[in-house]
Amino acid sequence: MRKPIFAATPVIGALLAVALGAGAARRVEAAPPAIPPDAVAFYRFDPSRFDTKTAAFLPLALKLAEQAGLVNADFHPIFDGILAASVAGAVPHTMCVLDLDAEHDDAAKNGFRITALQAVLVLESTRDHRSFLSTLGTILSHYKGEAPEGGDESAGQGDTPGPTQELFDLPGGRRAARFRQPQWAAWQTVEWASLSDSFVVGLGHGSLERWVTSQGAAVPHDLLTLHRASGAQRAAGPPFLELWIDLDALRKAMPEVLAQGRPRRILTTWRLDNARNWMFHGRWANEFLVADVTWQRRSDPLDAVASRSLTLDRWPRDLTLPRPEGKYCVVIPIDLAASFDRVLSAYRDTLREDKLPAFDARVREYRARERQTYAALWSAFVPYVVLSNDPPPAVPVPGATTVYFELKDARQAAATQRRLESLLAQFITSDDPQVLGESVVRKESDGNYYWLQLEASGTLRVPSWGWAGPYLIGGWGPSVIEHNRKKIGRR
Repeated sequence: MRKPIFAATPVIGALLAVALGAGAARRVEAAPPAIPPDAVAFYRFDPSRFDTKTAAFLPLALKLAEQAGLVNADFHPIFDGILAASVAGAVPHTMCVLDLDAEHDDAAKNGFRITALQAVLVLESTRDHRSFLSTLGTILSHYKGEAPEGGDESAGQGDTPGPTQELFDLPGGRRAARFRQPQWAAWQTVEWASLSDSFVVGLGHGSLERWVTSQGAAVPHDLLTLHRASGAQRAAGPPFLELWIDLDALRKAMPEVLAQGRPRRILTTWRLDNARNWMFHGRWANEFLVADVTWQRRSDPLDAVASRSLTLDRWPRDLTLPRPEGKYCVVIPIDLAASFDRVLSAYRDTLREDKLPAFDARVREYRARERQTYAALWSAFVPYVVLSNDPPPAVPVPGATTVYFELKDARQAAATQRRLESLLAQFITSDDPQVLGESVVRKESDGNYYWLQLEASGTLRVPSWGWAGPYLIGGWGPSVIEHNRKKIGRR
């Protein structure tokens, strides 16, 4: 059984004493960090107004699954993402890319090779930070002796020393720690520190020093101010989610990468090939969550900001679905057929050039075979998707929500379910996944719902979906469907 790196390193005692000791008793609210004007991108999520349980069940379950040998090494990146999200989702947090550079490389997996990167994850919490360190240790233990893409495969072989950890000083006197495998490039170095108002993890040598220095400088970000003013026009409440991408900075740093291949296709599909920058705004509007996007075109004046609303701030009259009783409600007007095509296009953009002909052929065949089924399925629903945390998710993972679709005609429920089963048939199998990361679609006859099986025991049934009269409901587990069936039945 693989042990976390930190358990076997003599520096762990010093790390806990110097990097965490001063933070154990703090309970002061942390303020949002300042985003440096030269940041390439950032994301910030604030879960404080959501009804989320803070139980540590998911991190514990994931760690137990790994110890039992149910986690395939190929699944570690997804495993680590889920584990990190379950911890970060309990507190306000910011992820900021401070620097990014890459060059085109036909031999690389994604068609380009990262040459420089500095990024930070800021967990805005003043509580005891030792649980964050434990999670970081579990994640880093998956990369012992490996060279992530961009690293040196030849280093670390033979008699070359193993991973190194060291303590170092940040501006202002705070102590931090740094971890690196000998075969890793400088941008793959991991740094972390417990600050007075946050626990910060950095990727890339010098990332923490650059972040701490930027917070001391507190230089205004005029473009963010401009975008926030445009994105906040219809919502008086505070933001819960922000996402910013400086596309001009990316073009300047890696013009060859963005001008061809997958990056170029992605920008074109999402109509960002003429954008200077782009920002997503998620805000509270009473009990509704509203979402808007703002962007600047390269062909417009520098102070011009375009905007688009993605959600409604009211309940539509043409929905018969009882309004969910969760802490929040999101109503998204949507063209299901067009959205399905957009998802296929977005997935196509992620493929290598040599994979495109085969994918296109499969899509053409699938569409030809199921064209009538698709058309009837999409046209059967009212053009809205509703999201809510009714019931609240068992763990505070961002994105864990309940999703509602409504049929235009309740009498079409049986026919629509048959069409849905026809489309899902190719994914339903009798073979059990052997490790976490393999997946098959299951149909639970007793409860009349579907679920995605991710591991052999079937404990994790995420997502699950099923019917409640004319409403198709999906969420983070079977209890979501049963909960809503009972509530809708009582009405």
